[in-house]
Amino acid sequence: KVASLFIAKEPLSYDPTVTRFERGLAETMASFIAWILSHKLLCFLIAATVAFGISTIVLGVQNAELRSEIDDLKSVTTAAPGTTAAPETSTAITTTGTTEAPDDMSKYRLPTTVKPLVYDLYLYPDLDTGLFSGTVVISLNVLSETDSVVLHSNLLTIDNVTIGTETGNFALEDTYELLTITKADGSLFSVGNATIEINFNGDMKNRIVGLYTSSYTTESGESRQIATSKFEPTYARQAFPCFDEPNLKAKYIVHLLKPKDASYIALSNYPVARTEDYDDNNELVTFDETVEMSTYLSCFIVSDFTNTETSFDNMGTSVPLKVYASPENLNKTTYAGEVGKKAIEYYVNYFNMSYPLPKLGEFQIQSILILNVMFCMCINGRKSDFKKISESSIIVYFQ
Repeated sequence: KVASLFIAKEPLSYDPTVTRFERGLAETMASFIAWILSHKLLCFLIAATVAFGISTIVLGVQNAELRSEIDDLKSVTTAAPGTTAAPETSTAITTTGTTEAPDDMSKYRLPTTVKPLVYDLYLYPDLDTGLFSGTVVISLNVLSETDSVVLHSNLLTIDNVTIGTETGNFALEDTYELLTITKADGSLFSVGNATIEINFNGDMKNRIVGLYTSSYTTESGESRQIATSKFEPTYARQAFPCFDEPNLKAKYIVHLLKPKDASYIALSNYPVARTEDYDDNNELVTFDETVEMSTYLSCFIVSDFTNTETSFDNMGTSVPLKVYASPENLNKTTYAGEVGKKAIEYYVNYFNMSYPLPKLGEFQIQSILILNVMFCMCINGRKSDFKKISESSIIVYFQ
């Protein structure tokens, strides 16, 4: 009866079987539905708030249960003891088997017993597989006698370590992203110069920091691969073992592998010194030794990009300024060069100090993480940032 009254277009006053209570209930329901229809937004917000509150409570309960499970695991989990192989071979010792949070905050800073002087770095990126291998020979200054050399390494596989001419041992601590190197005979590193050679390999795929692959599509629909780097603030350790703290500056001699394809180029912080055949399909490009600089300023690029070129006045000396982009976007680089030229000339005059490096470059990258990445001599920007609307945001960096 109530339903009949609710949906009836006319009052059913003639129906003697309808009670006053039933008629009142039907009228109340009709008024409530009419209010809801006239306050749709308010009702939606109320429903959404209730749903959000219920979801928050459910997630809170689940989170509490997960925390309880983690606490239980912490109470029963112990770290597996590391092992060290015989002195004749390099030994990899990886910390495993614990979920405990780091409690030694001092390990996030490197010891002050050793300072890097020169990185002689070989990088062999494979654009087809997205993998890379490398060798770094680090010339060190041992400032005080120590039983180990500690540096950074993250997401790299260390193959072997050589100390001088002797095979060394090494241990990886994933939690702190550390690589600890010791002599096989247990002797100390004496004060003075030392040399460490490290062979390693890694993966460039599915990342946008460290040494990584990027791609773009040509007008014909072909996908082209490039290798590039993004090390700021602490991602150089994902490309090569290094002392990845900005105060630990060193010089670099960089060797980059690139395809023999004439359209491909290799770029780094300094000009090319020489190019040599590596195998049937690749060439090894060696660059001049750099000035001292922090690890995050080092730059490695292998691509088939082309460039436009201008120059800027460096207190009476002309310094080349190149802007690199994919062939399809080369027409967008002219304005970038104009703004870069004006910016650096402004700072040269403002500080009355000449730009100290032999060249300056800007490079367009499709998938770079942030607006501009600063390198010593090289500026990277996203593809969209090379459009005229945002060109004025280009940053010029002085080493």
